[in-house]
Amino acid sequence: MSALKIPRMGFALFAIAAPLFGHHSPAGLFDQKSAPIAITGKVTAIEIKSPHSYFWMDVMDPTGVVHNWKVEYGGTWRLDIPGDRSIGLSGADEKRILGSLKPGAVVSVEGIRAKDGTYWISFKFLSDDQGKTIVDMRVLPAR
Repeated sequence: MSALKIPRMGFALFAIAAPLFGHHSPAGLFDQKSAPIAITGKVTAIEIKSPHSYFWMDVMDPTGVVHNWKVEYGGTWRLDIPGDRSIGLSGADEKRILGSLKPGAVVSVEGIRAKDGTYWISFKFLSDDQGKTIVDMRVLPAR
């Protein structure tokens, strides 16, 4: 193998693997064992992209200070259940759910806060200002 082919192969492997480093596991950023928190606020921005979409919302804390929270949608997923059943959310579901949000809308979110304590939450439940459920991923169906 020539000396020129080895660097090219290394570059090719890096180019293929580099996008994988941009994706993260929720377990690395969010403490799945901690108690979920609930926040309510006004949507300020929405970003739909793969593998994780986000929206931001202004939430007032108990002292009256407003913080802009980053709300992460975990992306598409599928869970196979014994007995030929499966549940999950597709890319179309993601666009429908997040596409229904508009800047200025008031929503409530329940989820797990980032381990580092920043204003970042991975949500499991989302409802509108009337209390209507938009998506609920808190409880898996009985098997």
